Amino acid sequence: VLLLAVGVYAMWEASHDDDPEYAATTLGSMLMLALSVSLDELAVGFTLGLLHIPILLACVLIALQAFAVTLVGTTLGTAIGEKVAQRAGLLSGLVLTLLALFLLTEKVFAA
Repeated sequence: VLLLAVGVYAMWEASHDDDPEYAATTLGSMLMLALSVSLDELAVGFTLGLLHIPILLACVLIALQAFAVTLVGTTLGTAIGEKVAQRAGLLSGLVLTLLALFLLTEKVFAA
């Protein structure tokens, strides 16, 4: 739900802001995104704990996964952002919203 809120907020802000270069990078949207990612990592941590994975191994696995995905996302974001600089805020909000809807749909129909 937090990811959905960040996506919708990023799209709203990008369409109502005069400076599209910084539309989706306000402090509030970054904090909400960080919180949603942290909650996701918390869920992963609970799962690894239930599987009795040693805590040091779990921390290393979570850190490596977060680093790899952040690196890929930053690289793709930079490459795509240069090509669609004027609409990058709308595009990032759309991607976050679609991802959130996919995850929510998966959770609802998996139960």
